[in-house]
Amino acid sequence: MTELICPTCRAQWRSVATCARCGTDLLPLMRLAARAHALREEACAALLDPSRAAQALNAAQAAHRLHQTPRSSALLALAIVAAAGV
Repeated sequence: MTELICPTCRAQWRSVATCARCGTDLLPLMRLAARAHALREEACAALLDPSRAAQALNAAQAAHRLHQTPRSSALLALAIVAAAGV
């Protein structure tokens, strides 16, 4: 997974709700990362059923918008191909 960083001071996230360096509340960032993860899981599950390709694409796009990672890019590409019926 791509490392998350504090949006205020750019310190590496250490899986805590408050940045150890500057004290920024990181709960909103954590919620976004968790939501993106849930959307990626939804996309993966939908990709297993060809009739749900559009749902997979929507979930993959939403996940990628929230948290762009190399894996979210790969999942998005796969969902695009599945939705196109290639």
